[in-house]
Amino acid sequence: MAAAMALVGCDNAAAPSESPSPQRFIYVEPPKPVATLVPEGMSQWIDTLAELNREIAEVEQKFSTVSTLHRETSFDELLQIDLQTLSNDQLCYVWHFADKGYFTVEREIMLNILEERSIRESASTSSASNIAERAQRLAERYRSHLSELRLAIDLYEKTQTQQFTIPNILDAEQLEVLRGMVDEKLSEAKTECVALDARIADLRAKLGD
Repeated sequence: MAAAMALVGCDNAAAPSESPSPQRFIYVEPPKPVATLVPEGMSQWIDTLAELNREIAEVEQKFSTVSTLHRETSFDELLQIDLQTLSNDQLCYVWHFADKGYFTVEREIMLNILEERSIRESASTSSASNIAERAQRLAERYRSHLSELRLAIDLYEKTQTQQFTIPNILDAEQLEVLRGMVDEKLSEAKTECVALDARIADLRAKLGD
C-alpha cells in the first residue's frame, strides 16, 4: 500500500518547466539622416571669421600697449591734486597731461564708441534666419569691435605724439607762474570732463546701457 502511494505521488509530481529560449540580438536600423542644406558661401564666411579673429588679436595687443599709461595712472585723481605739493618736474608733467588731453581721452573714446553704436543700432533691422546670416552678423560684430579698438588706439596715440621739455631751474616767481598755468589747465580739463560725462550718460540712457 505504501509503495502504491509512493508511485501515485510520483505520478502527480509536477513536470519540470522548460528553460526559456535565449534572447537573440535584433539589429534595428537607425533613422535616416535628415539632409542639412549648407548655404552657399558658408565656407567663405568661416574663412572671414577666422581672419577677423586673427586681426582682432593683433589690434588688441596694440591697444594694450598704447593704453598702458592710462591703466597704470588714475588721471581723475590728478585732477584733484593739491598743486602746492608738486615739484617743478611734477607740475610740468601735469601741464603736459592736461595740454595733450590725457584727462579727457578715455571719455572721448567712450563717447565716440557710443555714437557709433547708436548709428549701428538704428541701421539694424531683422534678425538672422539661417546659419549664413548668423555668420554674417557675427562678422559685422567683429568688424565693429575692430573699429572701436582702432578708434581708441588713434585717440590714445594722439596724446602721445609730442614730447615736452622740463625747465631745469625755476626761481620762486617762475614756479608760482607755472603753478597758476597748471591750475588753469586743470580747471579747463575738469569742465570738459563734466560735459563729456553728461553726453556719455545721455547716450547710454538712449542705448539702454
